[in-house]
Amino acid sequence: MKFSCNLKAISEAVNNVSLAVSTRTNLQALEGILLDSDGVTLTLTGYNLELGIIKTIDVKDAVG
Repeated sequence: MKFSCNLKAISEAVNNVSLAVSTRTNLQALEGILLDSDGVTLTLTGYNLELGIIKTIDVKDAVG
């Protein structure tokens, strides 16, 4: 996946979503941020079984 976006926008999105990411868990799926892009938007998801945060930002699909 390659995309281009505003550095400030992705930095703020990662900081927001990281509040819901578990630092110590037995489930490896909860130890990171899920990134999903459709070429127009990038969706970042963090989840820790109690709190889920989803943030979407605009991106440009990178060719190459």
